[in-house]
Amino acid sequence: MPRRPQLSLAMTGLVIILALTARPNAASAGNATTAAAGTRWFGGDLDAAMLLAKKSGKRVLVKFEASWCGPCKRLASEVFQTDEGAALTQALIAVRVDFDAPANRKHIERYVVLGLPTTVVLSTSGEQVVRIMGYDGKAAFERVLATASDAVDPLPALQARHAAAPGDDANRLALGKALLVRGGSGSALHQRALTLLEPLLWRAAPAPGVDSETQRSRDERAAEVLFTLGRYHHRVRRDPATAQHLWRELAVRFGTTSWAGGAWWWFARSQAELGRVDAGRDVLQQRSAGSPANESALRQWVDFAAKHHLAPDKPALRAAVTALQQARSAQRAASVSASAAELAEIAALRRRIAAITSPAVRARRPVK
Repeated sequence: MPRRPQLSLAMTGLVIILALTARPNAASAGNATTAAAGTRWFGGDLDAAMLLAKKSGKRVLVKFEASWCGPCKRLASEVFQTDEGAALTQALIAVRVDFDAPANRKHIERYVVLGLPTTVVLSTSGEQVVRIMGYDGKAAFERVLATASDAVDPLPALQARHAAAPGDDANRLALGKALLVRGGSGSALHQRALTLLEPLLWRAAPAPGVDSETQRSRDERAAEVLFTLGRYHHRVRRDPATAQHLWRELAVRFGTTSWAGGAWWWFARSQAELGRVDAGRDVLQQRSAGSPANESALRQWVDFAAKHHLAPDKPALRAAVTALQQARSAQRAASVSASAAELAEIAALRRRIAAITSPAVRARRPVK
């Protein structure tokens, strides 16, 4: 039998080093995954993360996201995939929850995810100590996230503030929204939230002697209530039949407020989900036609037509883009041509219109 070659001491050490470095990290092979840089994400689901939180004493950071959500991707690249993101989340159990996964519907409803991204920090007992809806930029997000380890449940303070000044509508709104995202439909917290929020809609009715600034504040609060309840019924409860009335009220009655920008889009979506795609299309088309310089209105119509493959809308959409370009040029007194950014946006709209396919292959998509 031939003798096996003997490894030198140096070679033996090299083999051991290579074996150790090639061995997967125990946490990575188990319940956690580690990116090349940035936040270390837990590999299990939210239920498993909460069980680990109770054992370890660590809080849980939950990022609700979806593959189609642009702000979710910006949040990931600008915060969670950075060294700053890693530092801010190293003491937390960080878990991602896919909004579209059927298995996660219970979490969407339990934590009342009204928009994406939504980032929630939970105590070991499951209390929401931090909640960030949306993404307004790296600095603002990190400023709030930095409080995650020491933050306390804000609900008792909101309740005390409302109790001390029950006539303060700002306190009423804050407490009502906080309660809404704590309880499921029909729960005591949910009913209490509605009791607080609904009177803000009635108080927005114009009244003699109310100055314009007070009226504007009332309108903004009422619009925020409609927006919040619209999202609740549409995204959380998946009830477009109820949501459609809230979106229409927001668009018609409070259309000049800061909350009304997407109201007609959501109303159109509710129509499509109720089997009335043409009704949704007509609303967006008429809104765009009535305001040819409104880029947002035109984009909503284009997006709706693309989502529902409304190929017959192509000629009207092309004409609307041309009208938008002409309106912009007319608004620019110093020049007859649009800026580079404006031209790029118009070109993007034209490409999206060109990609709209025939209604014969219309694809129904799940509610987002």
